[in-house]
Amino acid sequence: MHFIIFLTAALGLGAGVLASPALVPNSLKARDESWHGCAQGIECHSDDDCQGESDCVQMAIGHGVQVNSNVHCGQDGHPVACWARW
Repeated sequence: MHFIIFLTAALGLGAGVLASPALVPNSLKARDESWHGCAQGIECHSDDDCQGESDCVQMAIGHGVQVNSNVHCGQDGHPVACWARW
């Protein structure tokens, strides 16, 4: 019984860590707290793919930043996900 509880806890913690954006120095200034995922459900291959997605654009514009410099595709841990500066 204890093993099942331990296994459930370990898998839950592991999934949370794997789903978190990686903090990598070479990846858009380490993806500080102002970067958030957007355009869920699409797979991007360039920044242009994300810059054309309305929720990414709204996230960037809604916080007073320029879309072209603040909406990007990919990072080391999530290479085909869109990100926008919050």
